Amino acid sequence: MIERLVSEGGAHTAEEYVLMTVRPTGDPRKAGEGIAHFYTDKSTSTFIVRRDGLVVSAGAHGRNESPNNENVDLHDKIRNTAIALMARVGLSGGQWQKLINGLIDFQEEEQ
Repeated sequence: MIERLVSEGGAHTAEEYVLMTVRPTGDPRKAGEGIAHFYTDKSTSTFIVRRDGLVVSAGAHGRNESPNNENVDLHDKIRNTAIALMARVGLSGGQWQKLINGLIDFQEEEQ
């Protein structure tokens, strides 16, 4: 679920950025089902694409990343715990790096 979307500045300014914060949630088309994500709904990820002059940068920041181990089967508990542990020690960077690269490429195409 997109919880927050902020855009400041523009092509006519020296700086601009777009910030988006997302949170795991259940499928809105399936009432009563839990979150089909490896993190709980207390977790958020914030993505930022920023331009400062001619330099474009992007980043991803996770907060409150706890494994989603409530009301899931054993397979999901193992997977969710492993993913959360890998993220804590910095091993999820490759996943986010691909997304960040895509955001930068998209931003450059828009200009």
